[in-house]
Amino acid sequence: MNRTRIILLAALMAATPLGQALAQDRDPRGGRGEREQSRRQISEAEALSRATARAGGADYVGSRGLRGSNYVFVFQRRGGQVFEVSVSAYE
Repeated sequence: MNRTRIILLAALMAATPLGQALAQDRDPRGGRGEREQSRRQISEAEALSRATARAGGADYVGSRGLRGSNYVFVFQRRGGQVFEVSVSAYE
C-alpha cells in the first residue's frame, strides 16, 4: 500500500510542472507565445537572396536544399574555387 502511494505521488509531481509549462507558453489570445512566432521558416528564395549577399560576387552554382535547419547553396569564385554558404531556415 505504501509503495502504491509513493508511485502515485511521484506521478502527480511529474505531471504538474508539465501543465504549468504549457500554460505559460500560451498567449492569452489562445495562440503560441513569442518564442514560436520568432521561429518562422523562411522560403528557399529568401535564403538564396541572403546567401548571394554573403557570397561576395561569386557565381551561384546550385542548391543542396534543406539540411537540418539550414539551406545550403553552392557558389563558385572566378578563380574556380567552389564553396558552400549555409543560411538558417528560421528567422
